[in-house]
Amino acid sequence: MRTRNTEKTGRMLNSRGHSARRTGRAAGFTLVELLIVVALIALLVSILAVALSNVRAAARKVMCMNRLHEIAFRFNLFADEIQHPDRGESERYGPDLFRLEDFQESIYQVDEFWKAGGTSHTAPVPEDNPLLCPAASGHLVKTRGLPCNQAVGPKQRVSIGFNMRLDSISVDTPFGPRRQAVRLTPRIKNRPWVPLAFDVDGEMAIAKGVEPFYSAPPAGVPGWYASGQFWFPATRHAQRCNVAFIGGHVLSSTHPAQVGGWQWSYQPPPN
Repeated sequence: MRTRNTEKTGRMLNSRGHSARRTGRAAGFTLVELLIVVALIALLVSILAVALSNVRAAARKVMCMNRLHEIAFRFNLFADEIQHPDRGESERYGPDLFRLEDFQESIYQVDEFWKAGGTSHTAPVPEDNPLLCPAASGHLVKTRGLPCNQAVGPKQRVSIGFNMRLDSISVDTPFGPRRQAVRLTPRIKNRPWVPLAFDVDGEMAIAKGVEPFYSAPPAGVPGWYASGQFWFPATRHAQRCNVAFIGGHVLSSTHPAQVGGWQWSYQPPPN
């Protein structure tokens, strides 16, 4: 009897030991399970990172469009023959004429629009200068006492440019097409679908051997701009370029020069 009881007790103890070991394995994680959990966490983190990146890119696009809205608004005020602010050197033309260059300098606050006191160099503050695209990399520095094309740099980092045909028109001469500086009148406000300012690629402009402050596409017409040398838009907003129009609206496109109704070929009359 004792032997049988002993054997029975041993079997019960062994059974309990096996049960305890089985319970211990069930409460922990195997290496495979840990690897699966780590992979799932990594996947979720990558999805979150992409989502955050897209959100930031969308926010920068909206900020850029808002700044272009401001440029168009200030241009219409600058063009007004009665309510216009100080036009700098354009004041000598009277209330009915002004240069786009002077408007550009008023935005950058360079040359006669310098507001940085006695300092020789300063960096434009993004919150105060709509000509800085928030999606562009690098910073600009401006220098006192110089016109815009010499005062602002490095030129590779210029990110917003103006419609070049509003500064210099193409004219035919016996020696071929030439550029001619033009002065704008308040009537330019009656051209709402003429592009005014847009995203540009400063590095592309320098590679083409031209200044990045003004740009214009061939627009399907012969003349000075037909070669495409002065066309260097930047599609930094999800492969789209933001464009502000004289009418005050801002639109974006992957191929801004090819959108119907955008009057890139418009030239002010010579004066």
